[in-house]
Amino acid sequence: MGINKQTFGNRLRHNAQPLRARRPYVGQVLNHRHRNARSAWARRHVRWTHSMWSGVLFSDESQFNLSTADRRVRVFSRKGKRFAQNCLLERDRFGGGSVVVLGGIMGGRKTDLVIINGNLNAQGYVDNVLRPVFVPFLEQRSGCLRPTI
Repeated sequence: MGINKQTFGNRLRHNAQPLRARRPYVGQVLNHRHRNARSAWARRHVRWTHSMWSGVLFSDESQFNLSTADRRVRVFSRKGKRFAQNCLLERDRFGGGSVVVLGGIMGGRKTDLVIINGNLNAQGYVDNVLRPVFVPFLEQRSGCLRPTI
């Protein structure tokens, strides 16, 4: 189009609403039905009080790689010094492993943390998280009958 790449980038950055290159959001693929279901759920719960939410167990998990970070690592070096010791990133050829850490909160209380070595599948979640940690926590908190899993 006859526009210099640098000029084009400058125009994007110095616009009234600047545009910058960013990593894309990585998340669930939501179709129209999914979006409608989420919106309906939010409308049903919009008037819930603090005491109503205090009966809900919120849980989350994080995976940690034991050898390297998940994101791109950059080093700054001079020309011809690519293989200098301070510019090398050692990498375990066999992956190095990972751990998954899970926990929950409910009404100002928190569950014990669960640490799982390696990957976690649905059956492992039931056997290592739900039955031994979350269900007893819910029973103690609410005095409810033991749910069937």
